[in-house]
Amino acid sequence: MTTRNELDDVRGVADPHAAEPHVTDHHIQQLEVLRDIKSELQNFNRDMDDLRMLTEQQVVATVQTRKITSWTAVAVIPGSLGSLYGSNFTHMPELEYTWAWPAFLGGLAAAAFTVFVLMKRRGWL
Repeated sequence: MTTRNELDDVRGVADPHAAEPHVTDHHIQQLEVLRDIKSELQNFNRDMDDLRMLTEQQVVATVQTRKITSWTAVAVIPGSLGSLYGSNFTHMPELEYTWAWPAFLGGLAAAAFTVFVLMKRRGWL
């Protein structure tokens, strides 16, 4: 509902006893519509701020997830190769060749380093 002071603001009249010839119901309706629009815009602005904050939180979570994924990819290569290579204890090549165990460890380090460099270049680490 429109109060007397709001009508005075619309008319530009400070005197409550002044005549109201040019203030009509149409003007009051327009004022109420403008107030509704202002309220909706304020709600929209609040919603956009909430959405911005959620988006910023999701970006931080995505960066953290990428780092965890990258370090997992670096660690999974030596772990998987080591478990596959070490599962056969009777026919291990490093027992037959003196260079096999150092070559295997060097290959693991090279594979892990390669994945590390690739993830670093992509900006995940």
